[in-house]
Amino acid sequence: MNGIELTRRIKLAFPKIEIIIITIFENSERVFDSLSAGASGYLTKNANQLEVIDALDQIVKGGSPMSPAIARMVVGSFKKNNTNPFTDKELSVLDALVQGKSYKSIALSFDVSIDAVRFHIKNIYLKLQVNSKEDAITKAKKNNWV
Repeated sequence: MNGIELTRRIKLAFPKIEIIIITIFENSERVFDSLSAGASGYLTKNANQLEVIDALDQIVKGGSPMSPAIARMVVGSFKKNNTNPFTDKELSVLDALVQGKSYKSIALSFDVSIDAVRFHIKNIYLKLQVNSKEDAITKAKKNNWV
């Protein structure tokens, strides 16, 4: 079991417990998965002893301590890039891909055919100049379009 799953289980059993993740990982997916699982803070392992003590103090006072790079990442995620090249439907399909939905699931949720989903995905790939779902997701996240 990883720390994210453990956090989720602890928060289910003891919702009032505050959890600070201390890890080597600085990628946005792990940060957001940890916070979504219920972590109240996120520090990287390069935090020194004083920073950990300060983080514990912040938690007690109701704060959500984060390493500076993590805090910038979180703030940046709220700044969606408004110059995206996508139509609203393409952006919805791209969001669904990011969530891991299948073409069939996307078609059902938007009440369209799978061919319509494929059409939108083809347009997304063309606009991003990529050839795979993984590359499309990576590039869209990098540009804060999703």
